[in-house]
Amino acid sequence: MQASAGSASCIPNRRWKRSPPKIKHRVGWICGGFEALLHTGFDWRGTLKEHNMKFMFFVKCNPEAEARLNAMSPSQMKDSMAAMEIFNEELRKAGVLKDCDGLRPSIEGKRVRFDGMSRTVVDGPFAGDLVAGYWLWELPSIEEAVAWVKRCPNPMPIPSEIEIRPI
Repeated sequence: MQASAGSASCIPNRRWKRSPPKIKHRVGWICGGFEALLHTGFDWRGTLKEHNMKFMFFVKCNPEAEARLNAMSPSQMKDSMAAMEIFNEELRKAGVLKDCDGLRPSIEGKRVRFDGMSRTVVDGPFAGDLVAGYWLWELPSIEEAVAWVKRCPNPMPIPSEIEIRPI
C-alpha cells in the first residue's frame, strides 16, 4: 500500500503524486507530532506559530497541614475557599485554567506499592509529602506560570508550596 501525499505516513522513500510541499509543511507532515515537542507548529497557510504549553500544578501538603485544615472553622474555610475561587476566576477569564480540583484527605486514600510482580495496598493516612490539589493550565512559558502562581493566595493555613511541572 502506497502512502498518499495527504496521509500522515512516516514511511520513507515514497514517491510524491504531486510536487512535495514546502519544507516547513513537510516537517510537520513527515514527523507527525514532532513540532508539538518544540511547542511550535504551522497553521493552514504554513506559517510558523507558537503553541501554549500545558503545566500541572501540585498543591503540596503534609500530615501537619492536613490536620490544620481539618481544624479550621467553617468560616475560616469559607474565607480561604472564596479567596481561591477569586484567583481561579481570574485564571478562567484569562483562558489559562483548563482544570482544577482539591483532593480528599489522605486518610481516605490508598496507595499501591509495586515490587516486581507483587502488589501491596496501603491505606491512608500517609506520612511525608502529599498532594492536596492540582491545577492544569495552558500558558506560553514556565516563566508566565511562575508569575501566575506568585499571585495565588496561600492554599494552606501554614507555609506551603506549589510545584509546577510541564506536561
